[in-house]
Amino acid sequence: MEILQQYVVVITAAFSLVVVQIVKPFLPEAVQTKFLPAFAAILGLAFNIFVANFEITPLVIVEGLVSGLAGTGLYEIIKDIANK
Repeated sequence: MEILQQYVVVITAAFSLVVVQIVKPFLPEAVQTKFLPAFAAILGLAFNIFVANFEITPLVIVEGLVSGLAGTGLYEIIKDIANK
């Protein structure tokens, strides 16, 4: 878990979480479960490249992908805990 924590960029995770939650109600359930994690990862990647002033390095790519997925995953964990 510590290995992943060093690659999470909080602003990127928050941005992808907000955008995914805005888009989610407009998509059918089947599309949400299949494609929203991939959309979050790509969105995190794009936003992280933007934040890095369009400097594309392996670190920027990994941070973007991990942060996009982390934002969505964190939301789902919190939602599951709240529902129990």
